[in-house]
Amino acid sequence: ALAGFQKQMAGAAFDLDLRAQNATLWQDERRMPVIDAPSDRIMDIRETGALVRLSNGGRLSLPRVSAARNGVRYRVVNGDGTMVDVRAASGDQIVPLDGAAVRSVYALPLRGDCVDLICDGTRWFAASIREGGPVVKLLRTSSQDIPAGGYFIVEWDQVAEDSHGLYDAAMHGVGSLPPGFYHVDAGVNFAIGETAVAVSAYVERQGPSGWSTHLQASDLVGSGSNATQSVRVSGIARIAIGTDNALRLRVRHSDSVTRQIAAGSVMSWFHLHRIGG
Repeated sequence: ALAGFQKQMAGAAFDLDLRAQNATLWQDERRMPVIDAPSDRIMDIRETGALVRLSNGGRLSLPRVSAARNGVRYRVVNGDGTMVDVRAASGDQIVPLDGAAVRSVYALPLRGDCVDLICDGTRWFAASIREGGPVVKLLRTSSQDIPAGGYFIVEWDQVAEDSHGLYDAAMHGVGSLPPGFYHVDAGVNFAIGETAVAVSAYVERQGPSGWSTHLQASDLVGSGSNATQSVRVSGIARIAIGTDNALRLRVRHSDSVTRQIAAGSVMSWFHLHRIGG
């Protein structure tokens, strides 16, 4: 029955010869056909195992979960750098295996971002293969008064980069961060005044009990006129699963009068980049 059978051309095949007491099993190695999806695509369960290259801002729609679909899986990759995503059917959930929040839409915002979606019969699991970012770059381009005697939040007025849409204008920070380790680099450009002043910068992290200092740096801003000086804080921040998932920048100074963050196109900044889990 298997005359002319060739391993290189076969799907899965099983040859059982009872007379010779011999069993042969061939496993098809071509289990990941590539599907190019230049627009929205609705997946069929018969396409399980496919690698889908999603582009042009497209959305991949997953089949509805059911017990019979336990083991259905797709690998999805962002093919061109536009914002693409994967959506579960109404009422279904996507559960990221890295501990991030359960969701119905899983975004792949950066080129090369890749995820496996696996159905267990009741939900979809998202196993990240490659994830770039999140990457955030915030700027303060206009001046901001920093009164004496307090700790004041830097209010960013320009979002230069926000790969995953995490900037929260209400808190003047970045929220709903996926779990992992992040490199944070922030600086404030203080106008130099008649007297020298000590300036401190604090990267605060929000947890179950509120905001607390996570990174801190201090420097002395000298005296003079018509000049500015940047105070910089940099380090690694850890974002936990489900909590401690927001960051912002706060500053204070030692002067008895109001000082200013100076106006400038790129001199006051908050940079954030996820570097690993």
